[in-house]
Amino acid sequence: MVPIRGEVTYNGKPLNHGRVVYLPKDPTKCRQASGPIKADGTFELTTQKGGDGAMFGDYEIVVFSRGSDNGSQAKTREEYEAAMKNSATESIPERFMDPSTSGVTDKVDGEHTGFKKIELTD
Repeated sequence: MVPIRGEVTYNGKPLNHGRVVYLPKDPTKCRQASGPIKADGTFELTTQKGGDGAMFGDYEIVVFSRGSDNGSQAKTREEYEAAMKNSATESIPERFMDPSTSGVTDKVDGEHTGFKKIELTD
């Protein structure tokens, strides 16, 4: 596990609500991690217990606003994608909620700094 904290910006300003979700590219090797985005744009990932971070592995990252937090409780990638199809309209472009279009990834390994800056733009 690597404790990971980070910051999310949208068009150069801190995104002040929502959730960051790390979806494993290979769910047989690691588990999903996620964390709420605080008012200052920061987040802290949890896999099993508060703030424990993410397991070693390659991840696709999705970001969404509070209106679609129903996806944060998903245990599998399939459950997450199904929940996102039923989510409310977001304050950020929809492409950031889909792992195939978000364009945001991370490799978590022994060399990871423990910090991830996610910069979203229109």
